[in-house]
Amino acid sequence: MSAQPSPPPERPSPEQSWAVDSARTLVSRTPAARVGKPSAMRSDLQKGRQFLGSFKRSLGRAVSARVKRSTRSLAPGKKRELGTAPAPSTAPAQVILSRVNAALAVIRPGNAAPADLPTALTLVAALLADAPVKRAELWLIFIAIAGRMPENDELDHILALTILEGPTAAAVAMVDIATAEPTPWTLRARLRIVDFPIVDVTLTAASPLHTGIQRVVREVVPLWAKHNKLEAVVFDDDLKCYRATTRAEHQAIFEWDSTSAADISKDTGALAEIVVPWNSTVVIPELVGAKHRSMSLECLGTWSGNRIGMTVHDFIPYTCPSIVGERVRNQFGETVNVIRSTHRVSAVSNAVRDDVDAFSVMLENLGLAKPQARAHPHPITAPTGKTDSADDQQLIPLRTAQLPIVLTVGSAVPRKNHLRLLQAVEQLWSDGLEFELVMIGWNMRAGNWLADEAAKLQARGRQLHYVGRVSDPALGQAYRLARFTVFVSLAEGYGLPVAESIASGTPVITSNFGSMREIAAGGGAMTVDPREISEIAAAIRLLLSDDAALAELTAEAQDRIRGSWDEYAVNTWEWLTG
Repeated sequence: MSAQPSPPPERPSPEQSWAVDSARTLVSRTPAARVGKPSAMRSDLQKGRQFLGSFKRSLGRAVSARVKRSTRSLAPGKKRELGTAPAPSTAPAQVILSRVNAALAVIRPGNAAPADLPTALTLVAALLADAPVKRAELWLIFIAIAGRMPENDELDHILALTILEGPTAAAVAMVDIATAEPTPWTLRARLRIVDFPIVDVTLTAASPLHTGIQRVVREVVPLWAKHNKLEAVVFDDDLKCYRATTRAEHQAIFEWDSTSAADISKDTGALAEIVVPWNSTVVIPELVGAKHRSMSLECLGTWSGNRIGMTVHDFIPYTCPSIVGERVRNQFGETVNVIRSTHRVSAVSNAVRDDVDAFSVMLENLGLAKPQARAHPHPITAPTGKTDSADDQQLIPLRTAQLPIVLTVGSAVPRKNHLRLLQAVEQLWSDGLEFELVMIGWNMRAGNWLADEAAKLQARGRQLHYVGRVSDPALGQAYRLARFTVFVSLAEGYGLPVAESIASGTPVITSNFGSMREIAAGGGAMTVDPREISEIAAAIRLLLSDDAALAELTAEAQDRIRGSWDEYAVNTWEWLTG
């Protein structure tokens, strides 16, 4: 049994938990050569104790007890390791000093940089003594001292201390937070302040998926970067700050291909550098998801003086919570937190813009500012590219089909309405119509509920092919090989398969409301009530049996005004950063 610390703590210290977590991270992610030597670590910790001791003396007896508590986090035996970067040789005091000086340089440009941390923190206290305290400056100073982004309640607390107990107490409180709740980068990461837009690609950069939102992000962010100065960043939920993308994360956004998903899992780590926007814009083209990211961004939008521009892809978890899973509902709740602090929203359809405007009414009723929302519908474009041997293998059912192909594209989730579609086509097969149904989409694998239903039909001799996930080039080929497509979703923010089918010159049957109706209105599509199996079946029957009706829709699809992703990128960037 290990010896108990003296005096025994009421609960395990945050530093002990952190040391264990960091060690685990190092074992799993960091090569042995990158771990700091024990002697170097002891030297860093000793210098850390000296720095906090100097700071304590500089602040006076009134706050010495509080600073003493802070020094415990650097006591012997509480080894700190970094899970995502090599151990630096720079002492903790110098790391924090460099961050504070970087912050002071943009807050009070032209002043000489303090040579030691106590002097720098004395200047911080003097800065906080200026009434009224500038909210953006407090936000930046917190990041410099704590080594992570703050949340609203933390800055509310610091501001209250500044007013009620004075700026020295507020400065000490920030040191307390840094040492009582450290991240792996608290005493190791430097600060890089940027005055140009950053683009938050956190979820997409880590995702092996390439559907819906991920496809849009990977299409538009490289175009934004091609024409504008920006940096793609990731919010690290463990570090509670923005950092630069790693090599694999960068590839997942800018060079996505079939190998990218595997590369993400083999990533070797990030540079220990906190990226902080200043007097700029944070652009978020995806969902927010995690709690720390949500809380930090809400604070950024409220305190930092930066602007937030967000692409909202749908409001489905809010308007139709029963047709999405609990994880999606929870993720969207975090997105809503950030929307409350967002300045401009780009909606992917008029329907989504209307949802944002309706939500904004509730914000106004709470006395909160509402975001400006504008619709930027996606262009009508088709997946392109040359297929490889693996693609060709997946496309065999389409290329060798002897019957007309009815194609449906969509992830295997309940709101895509596959079960009603299967009931509709079974009615038609029972009536003697001959055709092949080809299903393409993510999560279509053995054991999945949809795969099980499809297998039952196949066992009865129905011409149904369950292809699953394919590459973009293969998807483009599938659209062109189909007689028509069916996309009768119950709820969409946009509906990429509708636009992609039309762009391929292939008519589509889709739902008669929301964004799907918007896309269909330009021609090349039939609309039905997706909740009525008989309507779905009747539309499929018509396009299978009436060549003239099919030809008319095909001509409409070929004549559509399509737009381009370049045009979409220009319009959205101007709006989100304007």
